[in-house]
Amino acid sequence: MAGRAGCAESEEERIGGFLMDQPQAKYEGWTLIELFGHGTEAGYVTTQYFGDKAMFQVDVPEIPAREETLESPRYVAQRFLPEGAVIEREAIAGRTRLISPGAVYAMNPATKEAVIEAISRSERREIKVLSIPEKAQQVLLPGETETRATGSRELIYDEDDEPNPEDN
Repeated sequence: MAGRAGCAESEEERIGGFLMDQPQAKYEGWTLIELFGHGTEAGYVTTQYFGDKAMFQVDVPEIPAREETLESPRYVAQRFLPEGAVIEREAIAGRTRLISPGAVYAMNPATKEAVIEAISRSERREIKVLSIPEKAQQVLLPGETETRATGSRELIYDEDDEPNPEDN
């Protein structure tokens, strides 16, 4: 059988419409993955083949417990913490997950640092408050005042904003 340029010489070289000598495509690198159904995954991604089927293997690195100083006020561990508060984030165990390419909406190559930050923000772990800056310990939420004698907080209302018991 006479071959044309770029075509297989014989039918034996073609199986299922694909040339058998073509290399399998592979992907490898730090990646943020968006999955159908609003799921996400982040880690080091490699392509694994099982027969003729491909899967993405996502290796999520272990992230040790770490201390962090808040750069801005934040609501943490059911309390409002001011800038400068020091917290400790619990460790995140490493794991591996295999994902079918059909479940992937988008793959976003990223740096290792960006992936670790994404994992840290998405994993729900216990956060311990280690310290609060002295000058910031008296921070009140808008509309609050602290009674120094009792240490309790009360709400302040303008005369126009007085709560009406009939509204309840």
